[in-house]
Amino acid sequence: MNSVVAAPERLSEVLRLCTSLAYRALDAQIMGLPVPADQAVALAKAAQLLEDHGVEWPPLLT
Repeated sequence: MNSVVAAPERLSEVLRLCTSLAYRALDAQIMGLPVPADQAVALAKAAQLLEDHGVEWPPLLT
C-alpha cells in the first residue's frame, strides 16, 4: 500500500473525472454499445484511488 497523501484539490479532480467517465460508460450501455476496456480499467483504478483516500464514490459509480 502506498502511503502518499493526495492533495484535496487533486482528489476532487479525480472525483470529477471519474463521474464524467461513469456517465460516458452509462451512455454507451444505454446505446447498446460496449464500454471500452480502457475506460472500464480507468474507472476501476479511479474507484480504488478514491477508496484508498477515504473519498466517497460518485453515486453513478456505486
